[in-house]
Parts: sequence; C-alpha cells; structure tokens
Amino acid sequence: MIVNRINIILLSCLGAAFILLHVCAIFLPVEYFWGLDQWRYFPAPITVLFILVGAVICASPLLGKSGFPKVKINIFSNRIFFLLIPVISFSFFWFVRQKIFFLGDGYFWIRMLENGIRYRALEPLEVFIHSVFYESTTKFINISPQDSWALLSAMAGVLFVFVAMRLSDYLGSTYRDKMMIFLSMLSMGTIQLFYGYVETYSIAALLTLIFIYLAVKSFEKRSFAYVSFFVFSLAVCSHISVLGFLPASIYLYFRHLFQFSTLLSKMRFTLGIIISFIFPIAIMLLTFSAGGFTLAKFLNEYSSSGHILPLVPGILAPNVAYTLFSYKHFIDIWNELILIAPISFFAVFLVMFRFNDIKIIILEHKITYLLVAAVSSLILCFLFNMEIGVSRDWDLFSTLALPITIASVLILIGLFKERAHVAGVVILGCCLIHTIPWVVLNAKEDYSLKRYIRLTSSSTWSRHAKSYAYDELRYFYEEKNDLLAALDWAEKAYSQLGNERYRLNLAASYNNVAIMFAEQKQMLEAESYFLRSLQHDPDDFQTIRNVALLYFEKKEYDQALEYFEKVLILHPNDIESLRESARICYILGMYDKADGYLKRALQVNKDKEIERQLLIFQNQLWNKMKN
Repeated sequence: MIVNRINIILLSCLGAAFILLHVCAIFLPVEYFWGLDQWRYFPAPITVLFILVGAVICASPLLGKSGFPKVKINIFSNRIFFLLIPVISFSFFWFVRQKIFFLGDGYFWIRMLENGIRYRALEPLEVFIHSVFYESTTKFINISPQDSWALLSAMAGVLFVFVAMRLSDYLGSTYRDKMMIFLSMLSMGTIQLFYGYVETYSIAALLTLIFIYLAVKSFEKRSFAYVSFFVFSLAVCSHISVLGFLPASIYLYFRHLFQFSTLLSKMRFTLGIIISFIFPIAIMLLTFSAGGFTLAKFLNEYSSSGHILPLVPGILAPNVAYTLFSYKHFIDIWNELILIAPISFFAVFLVMFRFNDIKIIILEHKITYLLVAAVSSLILCFLFNMEIGVSRDWDLFSTLALPITIASVLILIGLFKERAHVAGVVILGCCLIHTIPWVVLNAKEDYSLKRYIRLTSSSTWSRHAKSYAYDELRYFYEEKNDLLAALDWAEKAYSQLGNERYRLNLAASYNNVAIMFAEQKQMLEAESYFLRSLQHDPDDFQTIRNVALLYFEKKEYDQALEYFEKVLILHPNDIESLRESARICYILGMYDKADGYLKRALQVNKDKEIERQLLIFQNQLWNKMKN
C-alpha cells in the first residue's frame, strides 16, 4: 500500500515537471524547447487554462481515488461503438485539419500534385497513391491538391484509429488497460499526420501500425508473421525511413525460426518470409519502371547526397546544422521524442527509478519486440542526416512514436498493476494537453504562422533549412498577394543560400513587386525593382519586356527601344516586342526601321486580329513615308 502511494506521488511529481517544462518553454529560446512550446502561441488566458487543467490532472491521484470510470458499454466489444468511433474521428481529422503547409515539405508536395509527378525515390508508394488519388478525384469533383492530400490523410487516420482499437483490444487484459493503450496512441504527436497533414507519412504511419499489430499477433499465431512482413514491405515502399524497424523484423523472424524442429520447416518458413517481403517491392519496381522511373533513377537519387550525419563538419557536409554527438543534436532528438511520443517522458524516468521491478515485464516477447523496434528506429533517427533540421523533419521519424508509446504504456500497466488506471489519468491527461494544443495550433493559420516564423530563428537549423523555410514563406505571401512580404522572405532565402533556385525566385519577386508599383503608377519605384530583378536574372525576357513597356509608358523611347531589342535577341519572334519596337521607331521618325519590324511581325504572326491591326499600322506608316 505504501509502495503504491509512493509510486503515485512520484508519478504526480513527474506530471507536474512535465507541465512545468511547457511553462518554461513559453519564455526560453525556441531551439531548446520546440517540442513543448505549443502554449507560447496561444492567448494568455488559454495558456493559463492549460496550466490549471494540468495542475488538476497531476494532483487528482493525491486528492483521492481517481481513474477511468467504470462503464457498462465496452467500446472494444460493442460493434456499434467499434465502428462508430473511427467514423467520428474522421470529423475531427477533417474539420480541425492543418490550415497552412509549412510543416515538412507541404508546399513542395502540393506543387508535385499540380505538376502530375508520380514518382519519388524516398517515398515511392505514398507519392504514387496520392497522385493517383488526386487525378481520380478531380475527374468527379473540383478539389485542390492540398484538400486531396488532406482527405486521403484523414481517411488513413480513420483506419489508424480502427487498427489502434484492435491492437488495444488484443494487448489489454481489462477494459481499463485497453483504454490506456488506445488513448496513449491517440495522444501521440504522430496523430497530427492525419489532421490534413500535407506530407508523405500518413500512409506510412498507418502501414507501420498494421505491421506492429500483425507482428504482436504472430506470437500467438505464426501465420500472421508472413502477412506482417508483407505489410512491412509495403510500409518501406511508402517511406524508406520505416527500414528503422528492420531489426525488429529480424527479431520476429528468428523468434519464430527457433520454434521449428527440422531444417526443412525452417527453410520453408524462411522462403515464405522472403517472398512476403520481396513481392510488394518487386511489384512497385515493375510498376514504376513501366512509368519510366527505373531502378537506376532510384539509385541515383539515393546516392546524390549523404544520409548519415557526419562526425565533424566539413566539405562533405557544408549545410548540416550540427554533427553527431553535439549538444544541438541531442536537443533536437530530445525535442522530437517529446513532441511525437510524450509518454516517453514518463516511461524513461519511471524506468530509471523502478528498473528492478520492470526487468521481468520487458522480457515478455511482445514488449521485447516493441522495444527492439523503438531502439532501432531511434538509432536510425539519431544517425540520419536531416539537412532541414529535426524541428522541421519531426514527421520523418514520426512512426518511431508507435513502438515507444505502446511499449511504454504496457510497461506502466505492468508496473502499477491494479493502480494502472490511476496512473493513466496523470500520464494520458498530460499527454493530451500536450498534443491537443499542437493540433489546434496547426489548425489556426495565425498561430501556426507565428510559430513557424519563430522557429526559423533557431540556431539548430542549417542554412539549407532556413533558406528552404524562407522560400516557403515567400510562396505563402505570394498566394496571399502580399508581394512586399514575399519579397522580404525571398531576400532572406537568397542571403542564406545563394544558389540558382533562390536567385531566380528573388528575381521573380522583384519583378512581381515592380509590376505592382507600375499598376499603381509609381513609376520610379517600379523601375527600381525591375532593374534589381534584372541584376539577379539578366536573361529573363519577361522582365526585360516589362522594363521596355515601363520606359514606353514614361515616354523614354530610346531606352524603351533598347530593351525591346534585348527581348528580340532572346526571342526574335516575340510579336509584342516587334509591334512595340515598330511603334517607337515610328514615333522617333525611324520609318524604315519601323517598317522592318512590322514585316517581321507579319511573317511570324498567326492571329487574324493582330494581323489586321498590323496591316492598318503598316498602311499608316507607308502613308507617312510617302509624305
């Protein structure tokens, strides 16, 4: 009794520490607590409410008996509720979905769908599914790429909730245990993937959960092992990062292999596992090869850059924000774990204090398998070279939260035994007030934008990461038609990483702002921005033509003619430049030259109305030349 009381007091203290960390994150530098800084961006009264709710949750076990209430209807055995809850979850996923797409590479994937790109090396199956879904859906309804992506991710979320219920029902021995496992998966940060998240991980997360479910079921029935390896292969095809679970799959394979008594049965089992794993990959490669994306292209994309974080900075890794075993690296890994698997905070400390009590618990095959999966995927996350930075690429290893969360809650159930439901109130309560604000944060455009801009100041981001982020902000403000703000971010992107891409984007932003000033008849400002655009992209004929038109509007005909002639060097058949050059020459009294431009325009023109206008102008010119 006394031991249980001490455990509950310890747990309440951990919950209070967890809430205190969120409070500290409001005031401390963003790079140290970006995994817990959600409260920073809400109005003060809402933040105070979060703190008060957290305090009540942490104190509830100390105030008296608490825990999950006893219910008459078991949602895991009642078929109506078993089907209804996943359907209800779709409403949450869709109506509280992400509103802007700075997380991960959202805008990049939107443009991919717009351009009809189906094939990518790192995430081949997921991109293919989203592309086919978008192309099919647009045949029946008018849907944007982001809504198409969001719809498919929310649908994947429905299946995720369904599988989570099945897994919880299988792993839990009592209703309260089942609820703890189920709610722990719903309180993960990984659940954000299904709230309209425009990235390439929602299907990978769903397949990974199915793989884990089948794997733990296989300890009871070996035939599930074949299906689990098949699904594991699909998950790897969906995103290459799922290979972090390979050691867990090997553990699963050998665990079953040692149960066979004869060499022939072992060989049959091994052959079945190999076929189960290879078959989806082979089909994917054949399908993509038929679409022109060959194995050679896959290998070329993989070999184009290093994927392992270097020990020391240098020429081979000029854009990395940090190296292996640096304090910045550890900060980012710690924040990633807290963000995607908040239950790990409680599990780590409780394991430290109660290690002798859990040694027997973790030797159970299901938990051992989950721990192997968690450790192996964590090692891959630790080694992986994320040029963008973990605080932008939390989603890349979001599947890591699955084995960590499930293993943690099973260990905690074994640790607290009959008091597990009381422990669940503290742990899951704290996890939910960690994850729910994050979901709401990304569903609010102004909150999400504020957080994203603040993150760009983080010292744990590389120059590559910052330039990419600034360029997405440029794209966002262009969509909002706030061209001056877009230009500001374009300048910042180019200052961080002055490569060809950001140079051309900066030139385009200068051109857009110049056009805006020209439309407002602010000619001096327009001229200044047009010339800045040409400094960064001197061969862009559209900008050169805009400058020529500007000088024509200002009646500076000599300069206008000079720029129109530059256009004609780049595009000799540009009708507008030929016509305007003829008009300028006519105004300047250069009639022969004007006639030459008109004849060239008539030769290349194919539009009847333009031809009629050119002939009228030519008649006027000839009459002038006769006089």
